[in-house]
Amino acid sequence: LLLAIASLLAFAIEAQENCINDYTFRQFGTQKRSCSWIRFDETRRQKNCLDIDVMKNCPQTCGECCENDVNYKLTTDTGHIKTCEWVGNKLKRKKKYCNTFNSKMNVKNACPLACGICKAPLNRPPQPGVCANNEYFRHKGKSLKSCEWIGRLPQRRNNACAAQEVRTNCPRSCRTCCEDDKTFIFTTDNNREKTCGWIADDPTRQKKYCDTLSNGVLIANKCLESCGLCSPLTPTLSPQPSTSPVLPPPVDECRVNATLSFPSIEEAVNGYHNDELSVSKQGSDEECSIKNQKRSWCSHDGIDGLIHKDPYYEDRTLSQSESVQFLAKPEESYLFKIEHHFTTSEPFHEAYYDKDHMMAGVLEISANEKALAEKFSRDVYDDVDSLLGTYISETNKYYYNPNPKYDAEVNIALTCDAQCRCVANRLED
Repeated sequence: LLLAIASLLAFAIEAQENCINDYTFRQFGTQKRSCSWIRFDETRRQKNCLDIDVMKNCPQTCGECCENDVNYKLTTDTGHIKTCEWVGNKLKRKKKYCNTFNSKMNVKNACPLACGICKAPLNRPPQPGVCANNEYFRHKGKSLKSCEWIGRLPQRRNNACAAQEVRTNCPRSCRTCCEDDKTFIFTTDNNREKTCGWIADDPTRQKKYCDTLSNGVLIANKCLESCGLCSPLTPTLSPQPSTSPVLPPPVDECRVNATLSFPSIEEAVNGYHNDELSVSKQGSDEECSIKNQKRSWCSHDGIDGLIHKDPYYEDRTLSQSESVQFLAKPEESYLFKIEHHFTTSEPFHEAYYDKDHMMAGVLEISANEKALAEKFSRDVYDDVDSLLGTYISETNKYYYNPNPKYDAEVNIALTCDAQCRCVANRLED
């Protein structure tokens, strides 16, 4: 057994040094058993990647590494030759090309990093006696269902941790062990770095920080002991007196309000910036926004969020917000979208001033009138303007079009539990 493990690790190291699937490889010589076929089903991948031949020939599939094939070139609809990096630079290119066959192969097989299909390494449960989650584990093979995801909501934890596989891989999230992560550091409201022990020193800190996120991680999941969460939340055969705080009774719905706003006129720089807010139920195309202000489950208030500060048009100076309100059902997910509205028409022209592309709207979310700690905004960069100008000599004018490098959209997923404790996460493209 030790020899087999050593051989597997040796091949894993070799695979990482040569990070590319062998497109001609077929497990056992069977035509359908390609690296792509193995990757398609998570249970199949976990099982077959223990085969040394598969590990050696399919390193990307087995999650040992993930790199684009630098030699691969695809041909665009306009006849241009492009690389994987070009595909990965824009979401619309990924959607257009990744699932197509181009230059004699499937694009996503040649460009796994660009197309976002990288796989996690094989599930390797934590060592016995070590209170740590398996960071690579995914419940039922679903990419979003990590141990961290399982531990965020009590109902989700109770359901998932009923499975032995989950308890083995996620002992911290399932509360089968309970201690603070001694390596965890988070940032307080006044930008000071603190450890879990700092929370334990003051009960008001528990209340303020335990249910908030730090770099996408729920602080309570890292500070189990300091946050007072050491009583298992999964059912036990012989009930024990609970030392956990008494939760409020479950509710059917949570009142959610989300507002997209801009800085005050006094704080703003000269210029014009227009963002739009919408929300939809995850998995549904029915959107609640300025274009669809009244839905059976949601309402939208205000005109789209914008700010305009211009000394030449003082009568049009304004800073306005927009908001959506709805009743969120526990365990359902809702998707917020902040999208920049490119404006080139007079007099609202965002090309005239140098810094107005930096004034992105800020989204604040509350549930049952309790504000979530994290606020959300699009990423903006000083050297990436929202518009690009082209000078036309015949007309002696500049014409402006959206800059393809400008980050014009961000999506945020919101989920609430039965006690209206809500968690919002920014989604990556």
